[in-house]
Amino acid sequence: MVGSVDWSQIEIAPMNDDEIDVPITEENMCSVLGINDEPEHRKIVSEAAMKASIADVDACVADIDEDLLADAALPVPDHMPEEDHFWYDKKHPVIEEGSLFRSMNEFRMLIRTFAIRGKFDIKIKDSDTTRFLGHCKGNACPWRITARTIEDGKTVRVQTYLT
Repeated sequence: MVGSVDWSQIEIAPMNDDEIDVPITEENMCSVLGINDEPEHRKIVSEAAMKASIADVDACVADIDEDLLADAALPVPDHMPEEDHFWYDKKHPVIEEGSLFRSMNEFRMLIRTFAIRGKFDIKIKDSDTTRFLGHCKGNACPWRITARTIEDGKTVRVQTYLT
C-alpha cells in the first residue's frame, strides 16, 4: 500500500539536553509519516470500508438456509435472573404485596427497620431460609406479613401484607 507506515520501525528516542522541544502541527506530522489526511481522502477510505462491510453482511445473509433456520428455532425465555435489579431504600423500606428482596437475610434486616420506622414490635412466628411469617406484637394491631423465596431459591417475594 502506498503511503503506509511500518509502525514496527518507528522508534521514540529520548531527548538530549541540547535539543529543543518544539510541538509539531498535525499537517506536518501527517507529512512526516506519509499519511494522507485530506478530507476527500478520508471520505473515500470511509466509503470503501462501508462498502466492504455491507458486502460481508450480504454474503453471510445469502448463505442462510431458511428451512434449517426454522428447524433450529428454540424458545428462549427472556427473563435472566442475573439481570434482576432490586431497588429499595434501606433506611426507609416500602413493603407491600409483591415486593422483591435480594435474599432472606436482607429481607429480615429490612423488616426490622420497617417495624422500627412504623413504631411497632414485630413477632416472628416462623422463619427459615425459605419463608417468613410475622405479625405485630400488640393486641389491637392487625399487621401481618408472609414472605417466601421464589423459584430461584434466593429472591424473596412478599406474599401477604395486612395492615
